[in-house]
Amino acid sequence: MSLVEESYRIAARLPAWERYNLSSQIRAAATSIPANIAEGHGSVHRRQYLYVIIAESSLRELQTHLENAIRVKHINAAEAAEATRIAAEVGRLLGGLHRALKRPKKGPGK
Repeated sequence: MSLVEESYRIAARLPAWERYNLSSQIRAAATSIPANIAEGHGSVHRRQYLYVIIAESSLRELQTHLENAIRVKHINAAEAAEATRIAAEVGRLLGGLHRALKRPKKGPGK
């Protein structure tokens, strides 16, 4: 959720004419990450790891949008530093969760 908050702060700094383009895409990608984790957490099947894959994809999308904002000079790297740091941490956490969910479940007596 910290990444969502930081992403919204960055999106608010973008030019008004980007409100329905890059700004909207940053907000959507950022909110998709925790939403997919929550949806997967509610799943009772092993398929829940698919939600983690979607969250990982949304994270990569967000990172790309942030890089785009930097490259077109809507923000500078310093303004994106906190979001970049949090995104890296979220990526590590999602990777660990993904690996853990892919492991076969051990049943009783195994």
